[in-house]
Amino acid sequence: MSSNAFEKFFGSLSSPNHPKAIVQKVWLAGGGENGGKETVEALLRGELKIVFQDAVIKLVDNNGRGIPLMGMTGKTVDANRDFHLTQPKLDFANRLARLQEFYGKGMKFMSAAEFEDRCLKAIERINGDQQVGNLLKGPYFPWVAPQLSGDLGQLLDDTIVPAMERSYEAQFPKRKFKNYRHGELAQQVTVIPGTRQEHLIEALTKRSVCGVYFPALQGFGIAADRELVGYTPDSLILSGLEVPVVATAYPEIIGRDWKTPGLDMASLQWRSAACSLYCGVSNPAFGDEFCFGDRLLGANGSYAGGLSVLG
Repeated sequence: MSSNAFEKFFGSLSSPNHPKAIVQKVWLAGGGENGGKETVEALLRGELKIVFQDAVIKLVDNNGRGIPLMGMTGKTVDANRDFHLTQPKLDFANRLARLQEFYGKGMKFMSAAEFEDRCLKAIERINGDQQVGNLLKGPYFPWVAPQLSGDLGQLLDDTIVPAMERSYEAQFPKRKFKNYRHGELAQQVTVIPGTRQEHLIEALTKRSVCGVYFPALQGFGIAADRELVGYTPDSLILSGLEVPVVATAYPEIIGRDWKTPGLDMASLQWRSAACSLYCGVSNPAFGDEFCFGDRLLGANGSYAGGLSVLG
């Protein structure tokens, strides 16, 4: 930079405190009162140099997958890319209509216009976030749930899982749906603290809620899912109750075949700390059926935890 350009740049700074703020950062980096003065003076003498690096910790890679962080105790393995999901066309009116059909009459949903507006704004917010903007480089699924309240296990058994079953069997009439935990969910499902899933649960008691789901944590164990969400922006929740809603809205993608990843509902616990819940297509040896059930907490490259941003 020429001297004229340098003077012009400093003259363009809106506050005279900018140079002071820069020196202060060097002072603090050097130890403040315990070495800051020496650091600044050594820098001015040319004995030290400044190295610039991005201070924002990216949490999602260029493939749209979460990045395991150093120090995490939860287990992760590489994603098995043989198991994958495709990006759906964004068609809010038709997805809402499908959900209304399979949840049945009397369920209170927001309008298609509100669903679209809220989700597009949520996508825009994610796109502008340096930490998690790469979520949009993987598949993502706008979803909308009706107003719901009551015991979580009972809601799953009586309302949410049956809607998923009806949608799947309508999409694939030659296949069957299997609820391995039918009749075993009431009073047995709880939300893990710190996963932010409680924000969704609370909102559902008041109104229809929508959001965008990102199955970005493929290969993460349940414990790793629960750890990573704590580092993400507060607007993101760890997936749970919305997963079967997504499967109801997109059965042709979520239940396409065995090579779709099992989708973890990692924010939820079933019966004990040793079990969570999931849904997905079972091994063809067991009939290539779509199922809902529990699973242990280990990492598996063909399973994916997820994150949602509420609209």
